Amino acid sequence: DAILDPQVLDVREQYPMLDPSKLHRYREDPALPIPRSRVPTFDVVTTRLDPDAASGVGYQAGYVKYVHELGQPKVGRRIDRDLAFCQPLNWAFRVFTEREYSDQRAKNARAIVRRLRTQDINGLRNAALDIAPVIRHYADGQRTLEHVITLAAAKTNKKLTPLIVLDLVAAGVLFGYLRIDLDRKLW
Repeated sequence: DAILDPQVLDVREQYPMLDPSKLHRYREDPALPIPRSRVPTFDVVTTRLDPDAASGVGYQAGYVKYVHELGQPKVGRRIDRDLAFCQPLNWAFRVFTEREYSDQRAKNARAIVRRLRTQDINGLRNAALDIAPVIRHYADGQRTLEHVITLAAAKTNKKLTPLIVLDLVAAGVLFGYLRIDLDRKLW
């Protein structure tokens, strides 16, 4: 859920982590190919707000693996190597599996982000904050998101269309004003 976490500042995928102390000879001779074993590549690296860090930001690296792959010796060696890379940097490290992130959850997260891809989301911040209590009022667990959005659109004084309210709900999720169950089909 990093993409929908308001504390996350940046998400990078397939990110190579270079340790300059181990790559000195390759910097001296750029013609030398760098062995893959010298460059850990994480499936995902997030930069997030961290009030406990001196800089105010922290990092988390991780892999996305199927559960059945976790017992493979090659995967275990890679995790050990990359965990050893993260520890001296004070980076968190985690392995994500399909048990934590269902296809439905990923589909919903993509839909929310896609909804705002062409929007100025900072321009939606105040309106998303304003409509969040209205959404929470109608979201009783029995109504579909579409029904909640239709009710909220009809009850606002600003004559918002359901599509505008949908954009505000998506922005509200990204800003952390609204929490939704991503494991349920949203629309």
